[in-house]
Amino acid sequence: MAGKDARMTMEAVRRRMRLRPPARGQVRPVAHDELAICDYCDAVYAWRALAPGDRARCLRCGALLGRGHALTHQGLLALSLAALLAFAIANLAPIVTLDLRGVHAPLTLPVAIVETWRAGERLVALLAAATAFVFPLAAILLRLWVLLPLALGRRPAGARFALAALHTATEASMAEVFLLGVLVSVVRSAGLASVALGPGLLAWAALTVLLTAMQCGGLHALWCRAVPLGAAERA
Repeated sequence: MAGKDARMTMEAVRRRMRLRPPARGQVRPVAHDELAICDYCDAVYAWRALAPGDRARCLRCGALLGRGHALTHQGLLALSLAALLAFAIANLAPIVTLDLRGVHAPLTLPVAIVETWRAGERLVALLAAATAFVFPLAAILLRLWVLLPLALGRRPAGARFALAALHTATEASMAEVFLLGVLVSVVRSAGLASVALGPGLLAWAALTVLLTAMQCGGLHALWCRAVPLGAAERA
């Protein structure tokens, strides 16, 4: 693990863990707000808050465990609201407008998905709809579901399910891959038709930056605030 605030050892983990023996015939999981588990190799570390700019990496596999975020929960809420606005513009405004022999064809993501479906490429249409529309939107809405109550000083309802679903949606979201594919398609289409870039392309670029900024801090701090240790044990 790298970073001046991230030198944590397994001995520290053992000192912090206090496992109670389960009742006969019963096994109970024990949660701990100060533990972090690597998503790739399942190594367990004692966790403490990271200063802005610091990174925590796994000693076993080198995977990124967390990163110090300079923004508060109110700042992350503002980023999420901006991402929702950028997502709406990106899907409603034309990404590009093709001009082929006087025929103007403005293209948006929903139009491209529908046309791909009609062309018989249904698997491609479903994958594009899931990775570029459904999962990015789900990631934004789930963050808002958790951050808005926290900003108001309340515990979000269904936080455990929301944060688990947020992790999955974040991993499956591929807005940046879609943006790269659009740029490649624009370059390849330049010799076949007149291509005019639309505001939707700028919105997709802004959305990619906003989603990346929201993901930099990880979810551990949100878990600790939204689902305290006592609530996890009673569930």
